[in-house]
Amino acid sequence: MSKVKKPQDASGSAPTEGKAKSKSRNTYRLEPRTKVQADLLQDKAQAILTNKLQYATYDGASSALLCASISEEILNAVKELNYDRYKYVVSVLIVEKANQAMIVSKHIICYTF
Repeated sequence: MSKVKKPQDASGSAPTEGKAKSKSRNTYRLEPRTKVQADLLQDKAQAILTNKLQYATYDGASSALLCASISEEILNAVKELNYDRYKYVVSVLIVEKANQAMIVSKHIICYTF
């Protein structure tokens, strides 16, 4: 049995007949097209929190569902702003105010893609 060599193009690889070409070119762009406006994000999140929690009382059993719905609503509001090359992370924490000391630290790191 003899081996038949496939034709090669100038780069030394076999031609890509029948394969779908990508619809857009690789731009090698590292930075986003628009920068995040932290003031706008904070105002949107504050409005959603005020709307959802204005008349709410703490209930340990239902607070997990409330956290999930609030975080999803904030995430959808941020996605509507159409920032490109960002990964969105929304974290909501609801605790009971029981005259105890509590320290919560948060670190926000924005990565672009």
